[in-house]
Amino acid sequence: VFTAVNLLLNVGLVAAFGWLGAAVATLCSVCVGTALAYRYVRLTIGIELPLGSVGRQWVAALVMGVFVFVGRGLAESAGLGPNSLLVVVLVGGGAAIYLGVLVGIWPGFRITLRENMPAAPGR
Repeated sequence: VFTAVNLLLNVGLVAAFGWLGAAVATLCSVCVGTALAYRYVRLTIGIELPLGSVGRQWVAALVMGVFVFVGRGLAESAGLGPNSLLVVVLVGGGAAIYLGVLVGIWPGFRITLRENMPAAPGR
């Protein structure tokens, strides 16, 4: 199924959008394949996907991606080419934003962090 969907989407999307079309075709194919595999596994052995948890991680990843995309664009418009400092700022800032969003929107994640943090000295 993955191969057939990928082939069909690539025919149209690569002609229209080039390498970006190929990336979108692959992403869509992977999503279709994953959804079908999940359905099969769920029906076969009864595993349920924690959609709320996955959804929160998608939201955090999207916010992080916007930060990195906008930050890179601002750096380039200011004449700052790719350099090590920019990469460290974007990666570090993106990671901090991802963590901050998860902490902010997911009570279960806050509990997990609290339970796994080392105890403060003297406690």
